[in-house]
Amino acid sequence: MTENRGAFADAARARENKLVNRLAASVAADHDFQAILREAVRNNSASRQRLDAMAAEIRQAAATWPGLDTPAGSRQFQRYLTGKAREIHKIVNDAHADSEHRAGLVRTLTNRYKLGGDGDTDPHIRLVDNEIPTPHDPSIAGSGSPPVPENQEGSPYDLGATIPGTGIVITGDPETGHPRLHLPGQPDIDNPFPVDEGFRALPTGTAVGPDGQQYAFYSVRPYGPGTSPDNFIAPESRVQNLADPATDLGPLMGTTIGSDTKVGIAQASGVFDAESGRMIIVGNIGQDGQRAMWQSDPVAAGAPPNAWMDSLHQVGTFNNLGAGDRENQIVSLPQGGYLLTSASNGSQIVGVTAGSPQGLLTAPSHELTGPGFIPSPGNQPAVPYGPSVVSIETLPNGQEQVTMRVSTWPTPEGWPVGPDAPPPPYHPRTYTTTFNVNP
Repeated sequence: MTENRGAFADAARARENKLVNRLAASVAADHDFQAILREAVRNNSASRQRLDAMAAEIRQAAATWPGLDTPAGSRQFQRYLTGKAREIHKIVNDAHADSEHRAGLVRTLTNRYKLGGDGDTDPHIRLVDNEIPTPHDPSIAGSGSPPVPENQEGSPYDLGATIPGTGIVITGDPETGHPRLHLPGQPDIDNPFPVDEGFRALPTGTAVGPDGQQYAFYSVRPYGPGTSPDNFIAPESRVQNLADPATDLGPLMGTTIGSDTKVGIAQASGVFDAESGRMIIVGNIGQDGQRAMWQSDPVAAGAPPNAWMDSLHQVGTFNNLGAGDRENQIVSLPQGGYLLTSASNGSQIVGVTAGSPQGLLTAPSHELTGPGFIPSPGNQPAVPYGPSVVSIETLPNGQEQVTMRVSTWPTPEGWPVGPDAPPPPYHPRTYTTTFNVNP
């Protein structure tokens, strides 16, 4: 219809998208403040209960202490009180430290989500026509270079997920054998991540955790020759700490916007956002859902290493990545900001950059793999998938050069087509391409 076209309609839709994103930010901020408040109340109550219990214990001891009217008994009771005084001081000090920590979290949230304010004045709600200042956004400077085949060792494989600058390689299915794990300085091995007989773990992405933990995320699916998404997309990603690769830390689960019910987070990758103190996950809402962003509650000092997995909640949905049903990788950039590379089944790989993780939700996408098809001798040009950031280097001109690994499963020339055609033979390949980011 004509009334839905033209510059005015485009501006109205853009304004509506901004309002939706502001509402999502408001919902996320409300969730965050509630989480901080609940934990503060819980800790305050626990501290009071411990002090009340200790007071009752001291009163009971004073009433029943043997020989309290003798010098020896009095000295023993004094030592008992000295020990209890230390316990009381520790409870009070821990409560104070927790209060200071939560005050810092509130300040961080206020700065991240406030709706306006000039200079040092109090924040206030701005009119809709005003723009909310955001962190400076890096930008992608054009498509990637022509993909170059990698020289693989052993049976050819796909995926090869990694953590930038580490040399780690986590393969998908090799042409023969089982998925492999290469950790620098250690022998290459079959990936020891535990799976049931007849299943394999396919890496969907990686993350560096709050204390430098190196995580890998997997889609665990049965072996089979099929090429449909169901053959490689699980209802949720499972988590591995590469320092203990034989342990399954469990599934990634999170609550969606407006719901307290947890759902599986599929095709995941992640990054730790130091500014907010949260783990950020990019992953799909279940096996067939849209690609979304999730965040944990702030990670408290001294919290168990993987506690962030228990508080993941959705903060937005991506409408700028296409189908987004293949692998992805979110990473922080050396000079600030974030990069997300994302693949869709049958489409080329795209990338988005932003000054904050939430900014990636609405950032314009850029095609990273040229025409979207990679040729190889004797095969039809193949669509790449499995983007993984191998390294990020700062160039003399200040740009950041990103090296990205991608994969293909090419179909031989002349292979039958149609619904009854057999799957093409599995001859996976990996390539690298580079593109630049303006910080």
